[in-house]
Amino acid sequence: SSIDRNIKSFSKLSKLATVFEEDMAIGVTYCFMIYKDNGNGEAGDLIDIRLGSVGSPMEAWVNEEDSFVWYAYSFNSSEPISLPDSNNPTITTTTTSPLLYAKGTLSQSNIASSGGNLPILFNQKLSKVEVEVDTRSLFADIINITANFDGTPISEGVFSIKSGVMTSTNPVDVGNIQMRNINVGSSRLKENI
Repeated sequence: SSIDRNIKSFSKLSKLATVFEEDMAIGVTYCFMIYKDNGNGEAGDLIDIRLGSVGSPMEAWVNEEDSFVWYAYSFNSSEPISLPDSNNPTITTTTTSPLLYAKGTLSQSNIASSGGNLPILFNQKLSKVEVEVDTRSLFADIINITANFDGTPISEGVFSIKSGVMTSTNPVDVGNIQMRNINVGSSRLKENI
């Protein structure tokens, strides 16, 4: 099967279950893991683990007579991703990037019906909190700014790829937020680093 630009991002916008789908940007990196189905719809033996990027085809060869469980995750950036431990795959989350996650099954029928391509629809499991200060409408420059998340719970943790849930979380004091200019030569619009 090949994996290419069919990768999509899936985000929950509100508790009203409003969702949207959008193509991911070319070059966004992801990890793809495929396991033989243990007979109960759960991951058994690891078949293959690959790192890829959107827009670059990836091939993973499987026996079409078997059934498989697959997982994929991304931090929605072009930064390299480290391979997780294939026996107990977990991801240590950070406050600096979102976590996108997908899980599915492959069998002879859905391999044939997809033409050998596997579209991946990611669910957003964690969001990156971003801060932006904009004084353009005030026609003023930002000379100095100090910002922090006072009393807002920001956490890092460990995400289990096989179960799709956080197995532990730890509150993090992110301290003062470092800000940078968004537009070169302008001090009117700043965002966190």
